[in-house]
Amino acid sequence: MHWLGKVLAILNLVGVLAVGCLACMDYAKRRAWAYSLFRHELVLSGLPVQETDADAQGRRQTELLSEAVLIDLFKEVGGAPVLTQQDEVKRLQSMFEQQISLSNDPLRPVPESARLQAYARVLLPLAPSNLEREHLLLYRNHFATKDTEAAFKARLQRAYAEAVKSPPEESIEKAFRQALDELGGGSAEPFTSALLRKMPDDRKLAAALNFEEEFKTVVLGLLEQLDKRFHQAFDEALAVNFEKAAQEASRNQVTEPAKSLTGDPRRVAIARLLFDLCPLLAEQNIAAGQGGPNDSKILGGQLPGSAGYQDKLLDTAAYKTAYQRTQVIVGLRAAADAVAAESQLAQQIYSDLIQALVADRLNFTAAHGVLLEAVTERASQVESEVSLLAREQKKLADQDALVKRRLRDVKQYEEDLAKSRAETTAEVKKLETMSEKLFKLRVILRDSRVQNINGEKKIRDLEAKIKELEKK
Repeated sequence: MHWLGKVLAILNLVGVLAVGCLACMDYAKRRAWAYSLFRHELVLSGLPVQETDADAQGRRQTELLSEAVLIDLFKEVGGAPVLTQQDEVKRLQSMFEQQISLSNDPLRPVPESARLQAYARVLLPLAPSNLEREHLLLYRNHFATKDTEAAFKARLQRAYAEAVKSPPEESIEKAFRQALDELGGGSAEPFTSALLRKMPDDRKLAAALNFEEEFKTVVLGLLEQLDKRFHQAFDEALAVNFEKAAQEASRNQVTEPAKSLTGDPRRVAIARLLFDLCPLLAEQNIAAGQGGPNDSKILGGQLPGSAGYQDKLLDTAAYKTAYQRTQVIVGLRAAADAVAAESQLAQQIYSDLIQALVADRLNFTAAHGVLLEAVTERASQVESEVSLLAREQKKLADQDALVKRRLRDVKQYEEDLAKSRAETTAEVKKLETMSEKLFKLRVILRDSRVQNINGEKKIRDLEAKIKELEKK
């Protein structure tokens, strides 16, 4: 082969190698950009809802989530990576079911009653209405310990006994509710309604009723309701029956945002569930010693469940980790939709709360109108007496101020008197000294006068003798 042909062959080979290198570089850059796009899309959209979800090219989204990608996604939010959003929901459901099943207290008369408080802790952040929140708060507060349960039960039993003894012309329901109100302690719903359904109007039959057994029956019935509500909440998020969930949301007057960023109700339902559970997960992690090093200091000794505790909990590292994990799983779009939906729910709950407060105020006014008038009159009298007391206290304060001024004057006068007495004593001593000197001078003067008189007498005697001598 001619040397020129050899050169051309070599150049062609070099060109082929160059084109291959460029193609490899282009493919590597394309893959890097595609991976970057995929990671950004994960931030916006989150993990796939279920394993069958596919992208625009028809590929399963889970196929793109390698173990290394999942580890990288979850390394900053506590680890424990999941492949889909439904996997996270199932993980939490299983964890809470185990906690609830282990919460039975054999030391209580009804061992299962401790599960009321366990269910309430999980369902309280998910409550779609103010009425349900009030019921769950009752379970959480009155069934937290054996003692609180015993106090609540004793209150119901005492009100029941008062209702049985009430006059026959008064309905036993009215007597029972009135006795509960007089005993104080707030609303006892839904226990009140549940017990009234089992309470006969006949006083003899009501007196023969076994309160212990009826209380246990009510507790077990409420546990069954809470168990259904618990599974319903997670089934809605898992889209087991999304049509039923949508109807339930409609009945609760809770709607999705008008402008949804995701366009996928499943993602919004899961995002709302996970975000609502973030405070509870943070509280559990802190209790288990898995929170941040300063979380206990941030909480400042606040009691779990109190408003102050819930407010400070949002500043803890445990809550921030749970919140960021939820954002990684559901994505920013679903997070924004969930916030909008929760905002609507909060507004609805606030409206329900205002209506309940107004209704309670009207009912209280209607039931205690005469007493309110008497209280108002007494309040007016108290206000008048308080005004009179204020005036008398002012007079007393003025008198006290005057007495203090007089005491200061007396003290000053006493000081001046003591000073004058000291000066007088000094002057008296000087006067005594001068008097003693004067006395001595008078004695000397007296002696001198006697001497003068004697001398004058002698002079006269001498003059007389001289005259006698002159006459001779």
